[in-house]
Order: sequence, then structure tokens, then C-alpha cells
Amino acid sequence: MLILSEIEIRELVSPAKAREVVEEAFRALHRGEATLPAVISLPFAAPEGLAHIKAGHLHADDVWTVKVATDIEPDDGGPTLHNGLMAVVNVADGRRPLCFSTTAT
Repeated sequence: MLILSEIEIRELVSPAKAREVVEEAFRALHRGEATLPAVISLPFAAPEGLAHIKAGHLHADDVWTVKVATDIEPDDGGPTLHNGLMAVVNVADGRRPLCFSTTAT
């Protein structure tokens, strides 16, 4: 498994290239060439917050992607805590996932 930080990702992919591939992914979705299931939302009461899970697959790609993220309101009234991870997994055998992890306030 390879784990990359946000800084490492930004060094590997330019904003222009990221926009280009996202635009093409939306075009593929419009053409029916992608699967994008409904978002799963999990609310929390104590502390107040929400987790959400999103996944997708471009049918022509060898991988599928899942994002798991949380937004937590700390009991001390501090700023909202944003945490999450993304995994890119091989469609054929599930091996060699690539994971991205973030923590931000």
C-alpha cells in the first residue's frame, strides 16, 4: 500500500491536470460510463458531527475510489474538525490500494 500526503499529491498533479481529469470524469458519468452511488451519511450526536462515504468507478478504469470523511463539532466550541481518507483500489483483485489521508481544522 502506498500512502501519500496532500503535499506529495500536489507535487505529482498540477491544478490544470486535476481539472482536466475531473471534467472528463463528469463527461463519462453523463454518458453512462461511470457508476456514482448515493452518498452514505452518518450523523453523530456526541460530539455533534457527520461522516459521509462517497464512491465511484469510471467503467474504463482499472480502479475504483472511495472517500470517507468526517466533520466534527468539538464539545469545547472550537473550530470544526475535518478528517478523512481516500482509497483507490484495483477493480480486478483489490490489491495495491493507494491511500490519501487528511486532517484539517
